[in-house]
Amino acid sequence: MGTRTTASLALSFVLLNILDMYLTNFALGHGAYELNPLMRNVIEHGGIPLFAALKIYGSIAAVALLLLFRKHVSVGRVLIGLDTIMVGVVAFNLVSLSRMG
Repeated sequence: MGTRTTASLALSFVLLNILDMYLTNFALGHGAYELNPLMRNVIEHGGIPLFAALKIYGSIAAVALLLLFRKHVSVGRVLIGLDTIMVGVVAFNLVSLSRMG
């Protein structure tokens, strides 16, 4: 995979995580709860600011680690997988929000 493709996949992963953060925050404000037990614990004990920081900086750190180990990992393939998962998470959030009324 080319550098531009890898950069696009990396950027989309970070942006999808940011979108997930915003949608989750919106849903929480309307009575929903976080399904991910780890993030639910972060929200309950550290609040939304810590949750937001972990989502943003955690996704950036994940990309940085992938790039650091690019000789041992197919970065593009891993990012395609991560992006696919995050598209599913965002889609789930949107469907859940649409059902909340």
